[in-house]
Amino acid sequence: MQFVNKITFNSLDYYHLQIYNNDNDDIYDQYDVRSTEDAVFRYNPTGDDFFAFQQARVGTSWTFYEERDDGLNYSFTEIVAIERVTVPYGTFNKAYKHHKYLYNDIGNHSPELYEWIVPGIGVVKQVDYWVESGTPPTTMELVSVSSSFDDMMADTLNFFNQSVTNGDLEGLGKGKGKKQLNDLEKMLETASELIEDGYNEEACMQLSEAHSRCDGDIDPPDYVSGDATDDLAGMILELLNELGCQ
Repeated sequence: MQFVNKITFNSLDYYHLQIYNNDNDDIYDQYDVRSTEDAVFRYNPTGDDFFAFQQARVGTSWTFYEERDDGLNYSFTEIVAIERVTVPYGTFNKAYKHHKYLYNDIGNHSPELYEWIVPGIGVVKQVDYWVESGTPPTTMELVSVSSSFDDMMADTLNFFNQSVTNGDLEGLGKGKGKKQLNDLEKMLETASELIEDGYNEEACMQLSEAHSRCDGDIDPPDYVSGDATDDLAGMILELLNELGCQ
């Protein structure tokens, strides 16, 4: 599963997600989701958004209607347990175990699916019983979480530090601009920490300030100079664009 871009419907921001097959050579599903403090919703173009997940007590359930070609138009989900779960990615003490299935208007339901969701992480484990009777269920477990932005942020910080070490980036100010170098590095580190905590708007402010201190403009004055200055400014600008900063 991969987050591709942000989309706005009815003044609400949604994350457009794409799911690929095992060989990563084709997209077999995609949808848009939005989140609140205690729930995640899937976009419904014909009515109220669908509950994809909510933090609630065991026994909480929800049902929605979505017309399908196979006639299984009703989706039922119930929180059947809140438990500890271990997957290759890690161990989580509080995972919400969902029982999900589809059924028609008579009440027959198929297939059965169990999934474990960790707030802030997403689906960490899924067991699917749609296969033929007697065949072991299909189990999918979360093995990693990666972010292109995280990689870009790490590359930018590494480039900054390496450029200072090589002498390709020098501070502008008293004492060889040591304070200015420290301040610029702190802006980048703070932006990275804010992103990890979900404070994108505040991170944008830090990155915007960092860019203004190495973009070559007189106002505000730059903190650094040297052969690596233009490259650093370009990398920070890419971060701003990736994060969707205004």
